[in-house]
Amino acid sequence: MKSKVERNRYLAASAPPLRRLSHEVLDRRSRFIAHTARIRTRREVLAVQAVLATVPLFASATHNIHAWRFLKPVSGRDGSRPDDYIVDDGWEDDGEDGAGRRLWVALRDAGACDCIVVVSRWYGGTNLGPVRFEHISNLGVAAVLDAGIIAPKAGAAASDAATSQAAGAQLALIGQPQSEGGPQAERDRTLRLIKARTGSLQGYIKAIAKCEAQIEANQQVISVLGAKVAKDSGIEAVSLDIPPKYQAPHIPTNSTTTATAAASTEGTNAIPDIASTMATVEEMHQTLNEREQWLQVAKMALTRVQACVEQQDAAITRLSLAVASSGRRRGTG
Repeated sequence: MKSKVERNRYLAASAPPLRRLSHEVLDRRSRFIAHTARIRTRREVLAVQAVLATVPLFASATHNIHAWRFLKPVSGRDGSRPDDYIVDDGWEDDGEDGAGRRLWVALRDAGACDCIVVVSRWYGGTNLGPVRFEHISNLGVAAVLDAGIIAPKAGAAASDAATSQAAGAQLALIGQPQSEGGPQAERDRTLRLIKARTGSLQGYIKAIAKCEAQIEANQQVISVLGAKVAKDSGIEAVSLDIPPKYQAPHIPTNSTTTATAAASTEGTNAIPDIASTMATVEEMHQTLNEREQWLQVAKMALTRVQACVEQQDAAITRLSLAVASSGRRRGTG
């Protein structure tokens, strides 16, 4: 039986990487910093929580407020439609009453998904009142924006934390860039987001391809075992709940996905050239929106192929047991 400490260390080892926001908030000696990670399962939530309990940076904080949201496939659905998924979400106050839910609301309203956000606070000896919730929510949204999980709203400032200062508060943004305006800054910001979305899309495409290769291999194993079971015991494979033949997900192609596919074969160095040929910020925003649409399609496609691999693994286990059972009956007959 593992102790809680051992279990946390074991879980923390499998946690997704946490990305730290480049700036933090210091208000009357209370310090706030934010981290975010991409997640797709409840186990990854538990793994991040284990990191909070074991890594000295987080363990030293007074509070590690966190909230998460990710898409989860509905049982019995094939994942071909948007309503085949539900949002699995939650929050943890970690002693800062009400802060977790406020952070969750901020992430929900910003449209963030498939992520967990942690805002850590070190208490500075002075009660901040309601403004502390603004710091937590604003840093949480800034973290998912910085990580490329959501896109900036048109005309929005890069960070709302500077405007959340209460009367008399001694608020400082540490590490926040001072120049955020102008057309060139908007182009640079949008280009970074296009790169991030394209990189994520490439990752999903590679993961889908890997799963598809596994599916093909599993299908061959299932065919061999199914034939052996039918021959040895007369059990039809269909009675063992064998998943149907895998159908590849349909991801439509246009100029955006063609460029993405080219970039995936040429390496990430090809991505800046794709975006830099766009004459206007509006064109870049259009490309960014297309990238996000295909990213959502790819997320659902990956969930489908992963579910298919899991079904096949379960079917192989059932067939292997059936083969072993028929072998024992022949040995005792």
